[in-house]
Amino acid sequence: MMCSDMIRGAYKVVKTDTEKDVLDQPDIIKPDSIYEVVYKAIKKSKSNGMTNSELTQSTHIHQRRIREATQALKLHGKLKIKNCRCGHTPIYFI
Repeated sequence: MMCSDMIRGAYKVVKTDTEKDVLDQPDIIKPDSIYEVVYKAIKKSKSNGMTNSELTQSTHIHQRRIREATQALKLHGKLKIKNCRCGHTPIYFI
């Protein structure tokens, strides 16, 4: 019997004996977005905070994507910012 697995949004045809077999299959795990990865990395650093370059090194995500994520998190008010001694580099905290 051919059943479509549209209940969970997979939109694929699955060859099974019953519809119950389709419902018993494990759900598809969604990977974390870049925003979630950046947020978790900053949260993990606790009171030290992190700069964009430190985030790039620890998460292995391209610098531009890190900057976009930190800007979006700043916009939503999830990050606190403190400048370094020279006043040039922002350090992000939660």
